[in-house]
Amino acid sequence: QLLQDRSYRTVPDSLRDIPGVLVQKTSHGQGSPYIRGFTGFRNVYLIDGIRLNNSVFRDGPNQYLNTVDPYSLDHIEIIQGSSSVLYGSDAIGGVVSMFTTEPFAYGGSDSTLFAGRTLFRYASGENSYIGRVTLSAGIDDKIGLVIGGTLKDFGNVEAGKPIDIQRNTGYGEYDADFKLEYFINEQSRLVVAHQIVRQNNVPRTHKTVFSKSFHGTTVGSELRRDLDQERELTYVQFFNTNEDSPLLHSTKLSLSWQRQAETRDRVRTGNRRDIQGFEVGTLGITAQMESEDSAIGQFTYGVEYYHDNVNSFSTKNPIQGPVADDASYDLFGLYLQDELAINKRISLIVGGRFDYARADAGSVQDPVTGNRISISDSWSSFVGNTRLSFQAVPDHLNLYAGVSQGFRAPNLSDLTRLDSARTNEIETPAPGLDPEHFITYETGFKARGAAWSATSSYFYAVISDMIIRVPTVKVIGTENALTNLNAGDVLIQ
Repeated sequence: QLLQDRSYRTVPDSLRDIPGVLVQKTSHGQGSPYIRGFTGFRNVYLIDGIRLNNSVFRDGPNQYLNTVDPYSLDHIEIIQGSSSVLYGSDAIGGVVSMFTTEPFAYGGSDSTLFAGRTLFRYASGENSYIGRVTLSAGIDDKIGLVIGGTLKDFGNVEAGKPIDIQRNTGYGEYDADFKLEYFINEQSRLVVAHQIVRQNNVPRTHKTVFSKSFHGTTVGSELRRDLDQERELTYVQFFNTNEDSPLLHSTKLSLSWQRQAETRDRVRTGNRRDIQGFEVGTLGITAQMESEDSAIGQFTYGVEYYHDNVNSFSTKNPIQGPVADDASYDLFGLYLQDELAINKRISLIVGGRFDYARADAGSVQDPVTGNRISISDSWSSFVGNTRLSFQAVPDHLNLYAGVSQGFRAPNLSDLTRLDSARTNEIETPAPGLDPEHFITYETGFKARGAAWSATSSYFYAVISDMIIRVPTVKVIGTENALTNLNAGDVLIQ
């Protein structure tokens, strides 16, 4: 309801109202949440349970969460803290789980029902227009359909004095989505869905001459730096509930294909133009089951596999684009978690997960010689978690404490990125990296009354072998070269 009432411009904008979540925005088209001190690829983003994350997600804030249309969503859930047991590699700071709109026009027996929704948003401070139309149809109690489309036109931001109009801050976008539900019987349901997002000429204004200095910030020197973002997701999911099966009380199977593409068009002084980008196709196969609640607890268990195919290009470099060309990345996970009621007030959660990751990069520029090389490596890890909850005042006050491990394998961005970093810096490939390991201790309480709720938590996270960018003595063009090393031993509390 809040997503509709507040008409958030983007998904990152919607997260800024959640306590404990901060949002960094480079522009309207680029926003990244910080959860428990982490952003970028150390948070996991899910769409209907399918990973938005892929192997080219980069360190630091990135723009990919903005490729989800907030007007296609029914609700968003935020899980703060390490969640690697259930959600795998990258679930270090937290998980942003987004759920798309379900068909809402189901008819009764032997009937057909149609319904629709429209939304229009205008903002004078940025001269922007957003229009959304959603149509739904239901046939009997068996078939439900929802189709939606969103058009967005963001103009230039108008700030207060002395900034005034901020040129080169607007862009255009269109989104479309489709979902079909078929109830096989009272226990089983099949869902087919497709989503399309297109963003055109999203500017990184601060890198250009159109930026304006604010409290001493440096104005950019480039004449143009625009991004085209594309994302498509198609999936088939099967849901089943079986009251007669203790181990397969509920089942969710998912098969997905997601395509994400990015093209950067840059024009520097002297009309020097270069274009670079990548395309990632991701196959996802997941299965998650839950047992019925019993004397030994309620088990959640499953398996997931994601495979990325990556193509990358640059008009300046025949070897690779911003990441390796002709590359692939595999991520496999197997997990089990048990929630056990020790008595009426005390419950215990214990879980474990095995992860395996493999990177194969066929075309990478050697950071030393500049020649073409290939990189192949693999990593595996086992992580666990445990959490104890006590109902001090049933339905009103819960106390909890827990410890959880996390694991993040190096991705293709860590290993092969050759791209601009901060001002006058360029990141270069870094073969031979090891995984990052995390352990988080947490305690706190959750309380609620008739018209209020409150939470408080204290966490202490220990990170070893964190992958961080460090300077080298090399200069590429006019930019200082950086490389990645497992050089970070970090405490966050």
